[in-house]
Amino acid sequence: MKSMDLGDPLSFVFIDPPPTASIQTAVTYLKEQGALDSRGELTSIGRLLAQLPVDVVIGKMLVLGSLFNLVEPVLTVAAALSVQSPFVRSSQNNPDCNTARQPLHSNQGDPFTLLNTFNTWVEVSEWRCHMVVSSWHGLI
Repeated sequence: MKSMDLGDPLSFVFIDPPPTASIQTAVTYLKEQGALDSRGELTSIGRLLAQLPVDVVIGKMLVLGSLFNLVEPVLTVAAALSVQSPFVRSSQNNPDCNTARQPLHSNQGDPFTLLNTFNTWVEVSEWRCHMVVSSWHGLI
């Protein structure tokens, strides 16, 4: 609403208005993320975030990752956080999932564990591809 210049969300005439507490919570959240200033106006990063079709936190990660030249790992983490954790589904079907996850675990939190998981998958995929190519060369 702020990016479309529709005014104050608390005084906007909604057809079916959300609870006032929900609007206040959303405004507080946007201020905490730096998307709105203390007067409730969009900040520079808020204008960028309004253009991205993702959650504010994911968008902020993408913007800051770009600024700090960390696009590749931030894209990986953003993508991983945008879907259900692969560990949740696997742990339901495989009781050994937590044991298998341990080498990938990061004390810095789940986003880094997901990044470790993706990087390990890339390494394994590259190794498998190399093995297939090597076996083809052996046949030629």
